[in-house]
Amino acid sequence: MPDFDQWLTPPGVAGAFMKWAKIGDTDVVLEPAAGEGALIPPNHRGVVAFEIDPERADELRYWKPLATIVCADFLQVPPIYNFADVCIQNPPYSDDGEGTFLRRALQWAPRCCGLLRAGALQGAGRFEKCWKYVRPTRIGQLVHRPHFEGIYGSRTKHTPQYDFIVLECVLREQPLEREDETSHDVVEMSWLFWR
Repeated sequence: MPDFDQWLTPPGVAGAFMKWAKIGDTDVVLEPAAGEGALIPPNHRGVVAFEIDPERADELRYWKPLATIVCADFLQVPPIYNFADVCIQNPPYSDDGEGTFLRRALQWAPRCCGLLRAGALQGAGRFEKCWKYVRPTRIGQLVHRPHFEGIYGSRTKHTPQYDFIVLECVLREQPLEREDETSHDVVEMSWLFWR
């Protein structure tokens, strides 16, 4: 079975995250790495979710009938600019995938909210891949580390070795030249007690 780098969002964290993301009742929502669909808002009709695993995509179609499920690698699909109002995601973490997914999602929606490892904000490589072009607007530090599960309920290396944040971001008007310029970003910060 292929490894799609799937680390599934716990239900309690998913519910709190969706409230934090401030999704409007009529918003078109994009979910680029749906997994088991924990971040697909229940009873929300305007959801388009991508899932790379064909078996999981079929399960999502059954369990999330109001959502449009696309079985594809989100990073390989040409973006439809401003297709959605907001993107919500718990993106793959391998190879600094968080930044790649955030930047691509902001081609589809003007605002993106993600559940990320706190370390995703740091480093010259991540700056070049993401933060040079993407500006955080809100950050929530998770006080407790979520216990993610891997495919079919297996424990993962991402539990509980990393600290996690939730982040809302937008595209920058102009790319930054240097990493130290991110120190000028004004970001709303909060501490979150999600489990």
